[in-house]
Amino acid sequence: MDSHECARRFPLRIPGVENIVKPEKFLLTSPSADSIKCVATLLGDNICQADIVLKVFKHTSQTHKTHILPDSPWKLQQIQDAGNHLLEAMEKLSSRGTKVFSSGAEVVQLMAEIMGCLIRGRSGLVMPKKKTIEELMHSPNMVRC
Repeated sequence: MDSHECARRFPLRIPGVENIVKPEKFLLTSPSADSIKCVATLLGDNICQADIVLKVFKHTSQTHKTHILPDSPWKLQQIQDAGNHLLEAMEKLSSRGTKVFSSGAEVVQLMAEIMGCLIRGRSGLVMPKKKTIEELMHSPNMVRC
């Protein structure tokens, strides 16, 4: 898959690259028991709708429900960050234009920079940054009751 094909799958604005991001619906369940169920709709780097049900089996069976509503989507920063790193790698490639390399060291340097961008993007997806309780509580997505 080339870089333009990858970029089409991220919510990026790149001249000459058509974006094919479409809503995708996911059903997430706990494999061991019915302790958690989630139906989520993902659109690019946003969870645009979700219904989450958590059952707590301590003493009495309690069910907790929460929702992500379409008018207040939840931003997935790691997807945006990965797209930005991909865009940076593509810019490094395109900035070279048709310039001819004068040494192997230049090729190695360019490849190291591009691989660095791609590795940072992959790392952000695999190991996203964790938010503190305060950051989550003060998120614009949280509705105070």
